[in-house]
Amino acid sequence: GEAMDETLKRALTYMEEEFYGKYCGQEDSTITCVGHTHIDTAWLWTLDDTRKKVVRSFSTALNLLDHYKGMRFMSSQPQLYQFLKEEYPEVYERIRDYVREGRWEAEGAMWVEADTNIPSGESLVRQVAYGKRFFRDEFGVDNKILWLPDVFGYSACLPQILKKCGVDYFMTTKISWNEYNNFPYDTFKWRGLDGSEVLSHFICSQHIGSSEKEYLTSYNGFLDAPDLMGTWRRYQQKNLNRDVLFAYGFGDGGGGPTADMVEQALRFTRGIPGCPKLKMGTPLEYFQKLDAEVSQNKRLPVWSGELYFEYHRGTYTSIAKIKKHVRKSEILLQDAEFFNVLRDQLCQQQAYPWAELDQAWRLLLLNEFHDIVPGSSIKEVYDESDRQFEKISQMGGDSLNAALTAICQNLSIKKDSLVVFNGTSMERSDLVEFSTDLEAFEILDGDRSQRTAEGMVIFFAGRVPAKGYRTFTLRACDTVPVFESLTASTERAENAFFRIAFDANGNIASLYDKKLCRELAQADQPMNRLVAMEDVPSVDDAWNINAYINEKTWTIDEVSSFTVVETGPVRSVVRIQRPFMKSIIQQDFILYADVARID
Repeated sequence: GEAMDETLKRALTYMEEEFYGKYCGQEDSTITCVGHTHIDTAWLWTLDDTRKKVVRSFSTALNLLDHYKGMRFMSSQPQLYQFLKEEYPEVYERIRDYVREGRWEAEGAMWVEADTNIPSGESLVRQVAYGKRFFRDEFGVDNKILWLPDVFGYSACLPQILKKCGVDYFMTTKISWNEYNNFPYDTFKWRGLDGSEVLSHFICSQHIGSSEKEYLTSYNGFLDAPDLMGTWRRYQQKNLNRDVLFAYGFGDGGGGPTADMVEQALRFTRGIPGCPKLKMGTPLEYFQKLDAEVSQNKRLPVWSGELYFEYHRGTYTSIAKIKKHVRKSEILLQDAEFFNVLRDQLCQQQAYPWAELDQAWRLLLLNEFHDIVPGSSIKEVYDESDRQFEKISQMGGDSLNAALTAICQNLSIKKDSLVVFNGTSMERSDLVEFSTDLEAFEILDGDRSQRTAEGMVIFFAGRVPAKGYRTFTLRACDTVPVFESLTASTERAENAFFRIAFDANGNIASLYDKKLCRELAQADQPMNRLVAMEDVPSVDDAWNINAYINEKTWTIDEVSSFTVVETGPVRSVVRIQRPFMKSIIQQDFILYADVARID
C-alpha cells in the first residue's frame, strides 16, 4: 500500500544521503569488471555439445544486456561465433547490434584459445591471422588483445608474432597456478626473442573465504565482496597501477554472468567502504587506459623469454597420436600451399585451391585448442579429431599431388624420370622411397638403391634445392647392380659414420663415432635402455607429471625377439621386441650408407 511505498522511499533516501553520500566512493583503487564466459571448445564434452553451450551462453548474455543498460560483455574465439552463426543466425545478428553499440566486445585475436607450445610458429601466426580476419570481416573490429586465460604456458616467440600482427596486449591467468614459484608480476612488459614487447596483465583473482583461506577463482569470478577484495589484495603492482581487470561469469562449460552477478555489480559501482570501486568496462578500454598510464613508467617490469607454467607438464605426452597428426598436417598444408603457388607461377594456371586449403587450416586450428592437442579431453573428442585429420590429409594431399603433377607435366623431363621435391627452406640430401615394376634398374645421377622388405625402392637423393626439386633418371638394366652391403647383426652394426655394439639385453653397449674418433657410450651405462615410470599424479591424470615420478621405475630389459629384418647397400634394419606387462615394444635400429644419423 501507500504507507509501505512511502516507508521504502524514506529508507532509500536515507541510504543515499547517509551511507552512499557520506561513506562511499572514497577509495583510490578500482576494479574494471566485464561479463565473460570461458567456453572450452572441447574438453569433458564434444564439439556438438559446445555448439549448444555457445547458443545458451550467448543468449543468456544477450538477454542480460537487454535488461541492464550499463552491463558490458566480452567473448573470444571466432570458432564459437562461427558455430552460433551456423546454428542460430538470428541470435548471431543480435550480437552484431551490441558490438556496434560497444557493449559486446569481440576480442581475443586467435581463432581458438590455442596451446602455444605444441603448434608450430606458422600455426600460431595462422591462429592470429584467421582470428583477426574473422572479427574484422564479421564485426568491423581490429583485435588488439591476445586473450588466453586458460592455456598451459606461453612460448617466447609470441611477442614477436603479436606485434607483427598488430596485437599490442596479452592477458592470461594460468601462470598464477604455478606449482613451486610465484610469478613476480601481474602487470609487465613481455619481451620476446627478437626484442618485441607487449603489455601484459594477469587477471587472476582470489576469493577470501569465511575461514580466511584464499583460493583461486581466476577467469570465472562470482563478483561478490570476497572476490573483489581477494583480487585487489593479491595484485602485486599496486605501486604502479590502481586499477585491475576482473572477468565474471560461469565458465569452462559456459554459462556466463547471471542476473545476481550483475545486480551485485551495480551496487559495487556506487562504492563500498574499504573495497575498491567497481567500474563496468571492456578489456580493450582497460588495456588502452593501462597502456597510457604505465608504459612510460620506469618501474614497469620487463619479463624476457618464455612464460613457463609450472604445472600440467603431462600434457606433452598425453594422447601422443594427436601431436603427430598436428605436426604432419602443418607440414602437409604448408607444402600444399607452396607448391600450388609454384604451379601457378610455372604453369601460368590460376587454379589455387583456396576453399579446400582454407577449410583444412580451420580444422587444424580448431584441433590446436588448449584442451584438444594437449590430450586433456575425453575419448569422444579424439574419435572426432581422428576423422577431422583424415579429412585434412585428404584435402591437403589431393591439392599437393595435383600441384606436383602439374609441375612435372610442365617440365621437360624424360618418361622414366624421378622428380624429387624438397619443401624445406634448406638444401637437403636424404633417402627417397618410391615404387617401380622394373626388376633390374639403375638410377643415374643418384646413388645406390635397395628394395625394402615391403617391396619399395629406396635411394639417396643428394643436394635437392631448398623449396625446389631435382630430377633423377631411372634406367632399366639386364642385371641388378651389386653394391657393398652395410654390416648388421644382433651383436653389432656399422657404416661409414658409426659402429654399434649391442649387449645381451639388446641395449647399446658401445657407440663409436668414426668421424670424431671417440666413444659416445659411458662404461657400464648402456644407451637406449628403456625405463618405465609409474605415472600416477596426485590429481589430474591427463595433465600432470609429479616430481616423484623418478622414484618408482622399472628397467625393460627382457627380449622376446632380436633379428636383422633388412640389409643392403642403402640401409640396414635391426629389430628388437620386448614384452612389458600387456604390451609388446618394438624398436628398429636403422643405419644408412650415406646419412650420418641413426634412426
